[in-house]
Amino acid sequence: MQGLQLALPQPSVPDRCARSCGTKMTTNASSGAPSCSKRPRTSLLFCSGFLVPYMTLGLSRRQSRTARASVPQITSASASHRSHPSEASKTAAMHVTLARALYQAALSLVGLHLARRNAQHANQGIDITHPRYSDAAALLGGGLAHACKSRTVSRRWRDFVVEERCGDAFGELRKRWHCGRELSRIGRRDPCQALEVLGGGGSKGAANRGLCFFVTRCGGYIVKQESSATLRTLDNVAKIYAERASAPGSLLPRLVGAYTVRSNTTTTHWLIMTNAFAGAPKIKAVYDVKGSTAGRRTRPKKGTLKDLDARDDAAQLSCYGSGEVVEALSGDTRVLEQLRLLDYSLLIGVCETGPFGRWRYRRRDRGTRMLTCQNRGFLVVGLIDVLQPWTWTKVAEYYCRGALKGWRRISAVPPVFYRRRFLTFVSKLLGT
Repeated sequence: MQGLQLALPQPSVPDRCARSCGTKMTTNASSGAPSCSKRPRTSLLFCSGFLVPYMTLGLSRRQSRTARASVPQITSASASHRSHPSEASKTAAMHVTLARALYQAALSLVGLHLARRNAQHANQGIDITHPRYSDAAALLGGGLAHACKSRTVSRRWRDFVVEERCGDAFGELRKRWHCGRELSRIGRRDPCQALEVLGGGGSKGAANRGLCFFVTRCGGYIVKQESSATLRTLDNVAKIYAERASAPGSLLPRLVGAYTVRSNTTTTHWLIMTNAFAGAPKIKAVYDVKGSTAGRRTRPKKGTLKDLDARDDAAQLSCYGSGEVVEALSGDTRVLEQLRLLDYSLLIGVCETGPFGRWRYRRRDRGTRMLTCQNRGFLVVGLIDVLQPWTWTKVAEYYCRGALKGWRRISAVPPVFYRRRFLTFVSKLLGT
């Protein structure tokens, strides 16, 4: 065997260079080492640093093929076994390349679609010239003005038809939370007097989708335009949501109404919820925590911060009594997991110290919990964005984006894993 290997022809260095770049080797006068007078062609490989391993790999493969052809009786199962990892690596590289191409194509298509849908008026203040002024007026006059009633009906308001979604479930919740009369008073006002843009420019996510995001003038409620898919999901889970949200200590967002406004030309969908920070003292910082790390950092560090920012500021977020919060979140997320919902977040607001503001904030149930920080001040925490189902689009995002960013780092993961990762991250963040 050794004699056979020694008898194989070994190509010289000049021959190898001639095969790779088409030139002959010359001798360096100073060092006496052979050198190439022409740089390798860039059509073979873009980086010359990979040329030597590439040539060595090709030569070793040619030598092995020559040896097997000359002496076929020494071919063994081990030689064929050693070729399988290379084929597997080729298949894996092909799959990663395909996933990267599909993901980039999907991003391009989605970006083009959102750019067309995104309106510049999405987060401006509402007035009579606003394109959604008539829809907002119909929502107030045909929807919220009748918030004291608890039944699913369709009402005509001028040229619009306002349909209340899940009226039975939300009617019972409004009675339980004693907010029906207040919503009725808001509904009888003009949109210019009742609604305004949310402080800080509104919701960036809603603006990217071309949706409007408003807050009532009193600051107690948020009026958010949603997609039809979100309200269809709400139709399926409304009863279970109402049962869990009415439980003592639940941190689910307080949804108090869902409406569809139709006209001859447009159809819009709206969701009404309580403002988690209404009545709280001045908010110094707001964090949106999901438990994922891919793309979860805000730069420049202003506005709503994310997971990696919260991890960097973990010292000021450590608080007392976080065990009760994690226990309540465990019960809420267990229901969301059974409903196949994911992509929810824990909204954390860092408030300034103020005993009177704290007493005033605790007067009403907003689906939030107040925690005392270990250093100074206190936190207001609550769940948001709980109506994202595990659909085929999320499955595609899981496989495509997960191949690029890592399946454990992205937000679109199966609901079981999402819940476990979310609870682990929150418990570590709050110092449980």
